[in-house]
Amino acid sequence: MLRLAAQACSRLSPEARDVAEIFLRALPPFAGGSVRAVRLYGGQARRFEPETPFDLIVLVDDRTLEVRTALAIAASVVQAETTHVVEVQSASTDDLASPPPGLARALANARREGVDLWVRTGSSFPA
Repeated sequence: MLRLAAQACSRLSPEARDVAEIFLRALPPFAGGSVRAVRLYGGQARRFEPETPFDLIVLVDDRTLEVRTALAIAASVVQAETTHVVEVQSASTDDLASPPPGLARALANARREGVDLWVRTGSSFPA
């Protein structure tokens, strides 16, 4: 099971921490093995606002159907257990070399204002 990073605990509101913990807990073990990092960005990374969706970017080894499905299920679990909307984008190491425009914008925002929720030991969010 993936656990929320200490840095995230100190930077997030209690409500945002709850959402992040539910998302991480909902990831099945096989998907967790493929995840390199989970970063919150956007409005929720700046300040908790109940009406604003939780924008997550998840770096993975490979964007397989199983991993994408696991991420969608984890987002659905959050939405079922809370009133918050979670929007997840995934990116593989291959995607980082030349990301499509939408992903490039999300990555730029995540680099600028993101909060690492979880990072695999030995990995980091790309600078």
